[in-house]
Amino acid sequence: MHKGYRISESMINKNNLINDNFNTQKIHEELNILDYVQPNNGKIEIDGTELMKKWFPLQSDKKIFVSHSHGDFNVVKKFAGYLDNQGIKAFIDAAVWGDNDRLIDTINRTYNKLPGEQNTFYYSEDHVITSNIDMLLIRALNRMINYCDIFIFIESENSTQDGSTYSPWIMEELELQNILAHIQSNKKVEKRAILHDDINLTFSHDIQQNLKELTPIENLEDFEIVLNSIKEA
Repeated sequence: MHKGYRISESMINKNNLINDNFNTQKIHEELNILDYVQPNNGKIEIDGTELMKKWFPLQSDKKIFVSHSHGDFNVVKKFAGYLDNQGIKAFIDAAVWGDNDRLIDTINRTYNKLPGEQNTFYYSEDHVITSNIDMLLIRALNRMINYCDIFIFIESENSTQDGSTYSPWIMEELELQNILAHIQSNKKVEKRAILHDDINLTFSHDIQQNLKELTPIENLEDFEIVLNSIKEA
């Protein structure tokens, strides 16, 4: 790598760059995640190396890392199906990897509940669990972005709003892509808290500079050029 591109959801739909035949694999559904989490002298011990291998496995046959909002998963997996039909395998994290929130919740409910409570956990232990699982996901994302030849970011109302994203994962993926592409840029990350009806706190991240570093795919001709360059690589 590392060539980076961005394409809009509307561009994908307008040009029918979709195919329903995409295998989501769901490797993680066969795993017992508690095999990698054990109490040790009153403490929770997580085998992070083995857990990452099983929960966030490396997909060595993939050529394209698709960065997207999970709110766009349906169109993204169809876009990946289109690429797969062209002989180019794309990596979609939610199609293969386990859900880190589910992993955190399972560990909390097994080892970290307050006595007599069902949905209340010790804060300090929850912080350790959450930070470690999130770090495993960051490591796994970094590994996959580094492994793939091409990075494509899906622009949509879910992924970007007025040049910002509310997803720390999208921010992480764009930042790493720019680093791997040896791009020197002045990155300014603006963080501000806002209120939502169902979420008490979130952050926005200014990604305008990051998006400028990605080559836009604005029409079908641009897209064909990208596909041909991947096939010839």
